[in-house]
Amino acid sequence: MTTVSSADPNWTMQHSALVEGLHNLTNDSLSGTFTFTQYNKVVLSQDGYVFWVADPSTTITVRGDLHVSTDREQEVDGTIAYNSVILDSQDIINEFNKVSPTTMWIGTIPIPDGGTVMAAFQRRGPFFENAGIYHYAGFAIFPPFSDLIVSSVSDIPQGPIVSNSLPIWLNIMNKMSAIPGVKADTSIPVYPSFLVPENIVPPYIVVNIDPDMTTFLQAWPEFVWTAGGGASQDVPFYQLAKDEVELILYGLNNQQALQFMAGLMAYSEYYSDFGFMSSPVFQDQKRTQPEISAIALKKTLRFNIDYYMSTADAIGRQLIESALVNYTVVGG
Repeated sequence: MTTVSSADPNWTMQHSALVEGLHNLTNDSLSGTFTFTQYNKVVLSQDGYVFWVADPSTTITVRGDLHVSTDREQEVDGTIAYNSVILDSQDIINEFNKVSPTTMWIGTIPIPDGGTVMAAFQRRGPFFENAGIYHYAGFAIFPPFSDLIVSSVSDIPQGPIVSNSLPIWLNIMNKMSAIPGVKADTSIPVYPSFLVPENIVPPYIVVNIDPDMTTFLQAWPEFVWTAGGGASQDVPFYQLAKDEVELILYGLNNQQALQFMAGLMAYSEYYSDFGFMSSPVFQDQKRTQPEISAIALKKTLRFNIDYYMSTADAIGRQLIESALVNYTVVGG
């Protein structure tokens, strides 16, 4: 049985009892030291996809006891074992306490039924100082996301990933700024939905494209095949499609929002990237925070567009070529 000496600077009766109980309850194979590697966030310029790239030169070794619980779920697109991981440590792990949107610590840990999983910790707590035990909780990387955790930047895809009109909207401000007479503030950043950076402040715009509402307008796609090249060759294709687009605007008043909408209309006339299929109209949304008894400056703009999928793909490739590099490392 593991005991704690009263000479330990962290010693309290509660701490001693908890440490002994912790080791009695924990499987010996999940106790000891564990190595974690720092991963840096990489955002693709063409469609906002996020990858995490290993920095093998930056690692930490932590000691503690791991508790792993597994829930298995059978879903329409796969059967997944969700491994919940808790690390109990007598030491505070400063690296885990540093909240950073651009770096993450991932470790390869054993699981009770054999094998290993890659796990990251997303929160700490609860913590009671006299107990002297630190709890770090997280989940193993789910299998559908494993190809987003890579060992080097060479493993990141070079072309656009998405197949809808998202690249058009991520590049909308750059092209709108070249249109004569446009009064909209084209310096406002635009982000894809669910991939908005942490804790950014307005103004900014989020693009949400409902995947269930992307549909065909052209009866059959046209592919342009060339001799040779094999399965890895780029295949130009043309298909007229329809998207339902929702733009979420933060930090814009009525006049600023109207100037932006006027810029969208000028864009559709000046370029041939897309055409409106419905009239855009703003809705004022009610996002509240009770602590300050206020509502955010939030508006949404919904409309349908038609576009060629090949156009969105081409704009995505232009975004890659116009960048200094074809990815943006935001950690390290």
